[in-house]
Amino acid sequence: MRRFAGYVVLMLVLLSTGAAFSEEPAAGKSMSLMSMGDKVFSGKIGDWTAEARLINMREHMKRLAKSGRNADELPILTHHLEIVVTDPKTGKPLGEGTGTLTITGPDKKSDKTELVSKGGQFGVDLVMVSAGKYVFKLEIVSGKQKGVVSFGYKIKKV
Repeated sequence: MRRFAGYVVLMLVLLSTGAAFSEEPAAGKSMSLMSMGDKVFSGKIGDWTAEARLINMREHMKRLAKSGRNADELPILTHHLEIVVTDPKTGKPLGEGTGTLTITGPDKKSDKTELVSKGGQFGVDLVMVSAGKYVFKLEIVSGKQKGVVSFGYKIKKV
């Protein structure tokens, strides 16, 4: 488990400042992480509705570097998992909450890490360096409610 811990990296500064996502959007369009990457989950987490996207950060960072960003400023990571959790009755994002992610890699080793919560979204930066199937187990808690869901994603090549 300790060896796999090196694969999962929380980038609190990255998420709190948005520094890696400072690409200028096209005129009249907003930049949202939820419009990027592969949708890896869409469904229920407890009583809530959720969507999760896995963003290939290597590709994103290449685009940023081409836009003139200094490569030394870019973090070394491979993917970002972004989860939006909403109340299905109101359609509004979950206000306050905490979450954890347990990720099991192709080598069957697991590691558990805290998700960063920001404005109804949860996220974590990951280093996924092996091809194969990854299993994600999300646990979200808000007030007295808790939701748990598991889903998989296969990386064909790294």
